[in-house]
Amino acid sequence: MTSDWTAELESIHRRAVEKNMMLALVGEVEGLANIIEKQWRGDNRAMPESDPEIRKKLADIRIYLHLLATSLGIDLDEAIEEKLPMIREKFK
Repeated sequence: MTSDWTAELESIHRRAVEKNMMLALVGEVEGLANIIEKQWRGDNRAMPESDPEIRKKLADIRIYLHLLATSLGIDLDEAIEEKLPMIREKFK
């Protein structure tokens, strides 16, 4: 039988994991923004699509986003399918 404090600790752990995933995600997005900003300023001559650092950052972002969604019990593919009609409409 699980005691009340055990369930509470599991909930705290789940929130800590979510917080860590969110912080990691934000950090990776910030890193990507810095790389792209340097390219806009001309500090980096590589084309964005050929820059291996951008590729790595995008992979990190996708991984952390997937982990965060999973920890929140969200099927990310399903959420995207639901959101896609709104995005299509926005960019008509």
